[in-house]
Amino acid sequence: SGTQESIALRQEVETLRAEVTRARQTILHLQDQNSISGERLNERICRLSRLEGLSEVVPSALVRRFGNLYAQARVDTLDALDNVPDLQNAEELKSKLLF
Repeated sequence: SGTQESIALRQEVETLRAEVTRARQTILHLQDQNSISGERLNERICRLSRLEGLSEVVPSALVRRFGNLYAQARVDTLDALDNVPDLQNAEELKSKLLF
């Protein structure tokens, strides 16, 4: 009985050791993933900080260029839609197509 109990305890100790080993491996894996994610985040932050000086110029320039493009393209597109016989009296449809 004492020998069987000793064997059972040794098996339980081995099982627990295996679980601890797996847990350590999982922890190391998660730490590696966290480190990689942190590095990626730091790289993005560095890239954004380099662009920080442009942050005020770029959006306003883009908005202005898009506004100009939209205004001109809208006029050209409306003219083209007016030339389509089936759409000559479909103002609402033409407006939807433009937007």
